[in-house]
Amino acid sequence: MGCNPMGGWSHSRDLSYVGQLSKHWHTATKMKETWAVAEQAGINFCNLVEFQYKAFNEFKKETGSKMLNNCQCSIGQPDDRLAPVKKAVDNGADFIYIQGENVDGLAKTNAIDVLLKTVDYIRGQGLQAGVGAHSIKSIHASINAGVKPDYYFKTFHHDKYWSVTPPENRKEYPTYPTSPIQIVINGMIICGISFMSKQLKLSMPLMFRFWIQSISRRFNTTIKWNTLAYENGADFVCLGMYDFQVVDDVNTTIGILETLGKRERAGMHSFKVRMK
Repeated sequence: MGCNPMGGWSHSRDLSYVGQLSKHWHTATKMKETWAVAEQAGINFCNLVEFQYKAFNEFKKETGSKMLNNCQCSIGQPDDRLAPVKKAVDNGADFIYIQGENVDGLAKTNAIDVLLKTVDYIRGQGLQAGVGAHSIKSIHASINAGVKPDYYFKTFHHDKYWSVTPPENRKEYPTYPTSPIQIVINGMIICGISFMSKQLKLSMPLMFRFWIQSISRRFNTTIKWNTLAYENGADFVCLGMYDFQVVDDVNTTIGILETLGKRERAGMHSFKVRMK
């Protein structure tokens, strides 16, 4: 389960109020209610950012929940690169991955080797370590630098919706927009995913995170997104949802999984989930 709606990251195109509306909707109580609905529907794994841990840890203590969490983390400042990761460990993260925009920045500035020490530190804490990316080239750069994570966490969508950036205006590593009116695709398309999962023959799990959420999801249905993700190599899907969307999305995903047939994923045997 994704965390973007809870944080107000709605990616809602020119509807600039939606992000704040979503963030105000998701009070601590509403976040707890949403996690509870998700767990009752069979979801046992959620994505979190640092500010959500207070509510999440309260939720687990109050309900006895066994839900696991994946911390969306970043690389710290040069004087303490591991500071955000150490905070995630203290907060109780079960998995930690370095967020896509952060990894893109490291790849763009040829500083991707920072990930080597970070992944080793996370593993040293007894946790699974992941590498995120928006651009497929960031994955390539991390592989070339010798980074061997336990999983990849990749944004994913097609480019057949009306507000997508025209091909002639796309950049591999754009300046990420602060305005909700600016829409950037930066390599998050099917061909990039297919190349990664099929030609590179990745030997570890692949998680897809959907970049298009909330209002725009109504134009690109859950069945379309999840089908594309699993058909293009996903082992897990991270989908941001409001509480009233959870049950329908879970049922839809179950239906998709039942139609996929058998898939060989060589790295899944090494991906161990610790149930607390």
